[in-house]
Amino acid sequence: MVGCATLGGVSAWVLRLPSAVFGWIEAVLVVVIGRDADRPRTGIAAGLLLAFSPFDVQYGQEARSYTLVAALILVALWGLAGLARQATACTPLQGGRGAWLAYGSFTLAALCVLNVAVPWLVASNVAAAMIVWRAQARRVFLRRWAVTQAAILALWLPALAAVAYFSNGAALEGPGWALSEKWSALWAIIGPVYLDRISAFITFDMLPASVP
Repeated sequence: MVGCATLGGVSAWVLRLPSAVFGWIEAVLVVVIGRDADRPRTGIAAGLLLAFSPFDVQYGQEARSYTLVAALILVALWGLAGLARQATACTPLQGGRGAWLAYGSFTLAALCVLNVAVPWLVASNVAAAMIVWRAQARRVFLRRWAVTQAAILALWLPALAAVAYFSNGAALEGPGWALSEKWSALWAIIGPVYLDRISAFITFDMLPASVP
């Protein structure tokens, strides 16, 4: 029934397809990151956890940009993991431009798609502080990191300001869709993300399930 529905001549199936594709890409990226960080079976296990996560599967069926921004962040995470391996190696690796490009460009892309990527920007800077603590060439890493962060902010903040200006502030105000600040709202977030529960998008109530 849903697949037969159309909007302006475009089927709902086509509108939802990109989310499903990016959801698949997410799982592949998690496999790669887990493999590089530990071993192949670690990557496969992590990829399967994501692939069967009700939360991610749910967003993979919606005509929204959440799986896209998640995929972009995962590429940036892959780049950051590469930077960590390079910076903390006993014999510092030469080059590493691909890792820097992956982190910087895909972090910028994620921020431009959705502002929910801001926590990733903060988390990556916290991770960078830990990398510096164990880095072999701290000054080099810090200098490159500062340049990368400056480039990200220089390109993202003007775009954010333009969106706020042309929307008359509507992009930054009117959070009527946001959850109320209650313990039940916290459960509506924790349940789907960490406990394999499925929530309704509109009401954020947990859907009945005997087994998570």
